[in-house]
Amino acid sequence: MLRKSTVRSPYFEMTKPKKTIKNPKNPTKKTIPKKFKPAFNNVPTVVDLEKAEIKYFPLSAEDRKEFISSKTNRTITEFEYKVYEICKQIPEGHFSTYKAMSDYLKSGPRAVGNALRKNPFAPFPIPCHRVLTSNMFIGGYDGDMKSKIFWKKALLEKEGLKFDEKGYVQEGMEDRLIKDFSL
Repeated sequence: MLRKSTVRSPYFEMTKPKKTIKNPKNPTKKTIPKKFKPAFNNVPTVVDLEKAEIKYFPLSAEDRKEFISSKTNRTITEFEYKVYEICKQIPEGHFSTYKAMSDYLKSGPRAVGNALRKNPFAPFPIPCHRVLTSNMFIGGYDGDMKSKIFWKKALLEKEGLKFDEKGYVQEGMEDRLIKDFSL
């Protein structure tokens, strides 16, 4: 027997088939997830930005050569530092896109996203949560498109951005898009 059910929580919505296994010794049901999608409406996440840890960001070239990332256990590349430097320029309550940053750096959006995924300075002083996709969708966070995305949304909402139920920036917020950077 195969039937579908939908499980909803404040954090996700999952449609899954339920299969009854007829075994006289073990009459249990196996549940196999079929479809997973984030639920963006009414996420009860509390974010206290005042308690967020501000991490050490090396400023001198010498310090940068010696700094070892806690996320990757390696030094940070020159390109990654450039991404972090322009990301620092996005003020609270504003956002940029992977494409806008990559256009400035003359690279690709995926290269920018990969650098931000490895960001050992998140969320402060490098606010990578303020970078969205070019179609104004919230995108991923910390290399994750599912569970951690809610932290990103909560941080941005705490800073004043508004999203629709699908995870896109609401109309009227476009004026908060930052496209101009300097190094």
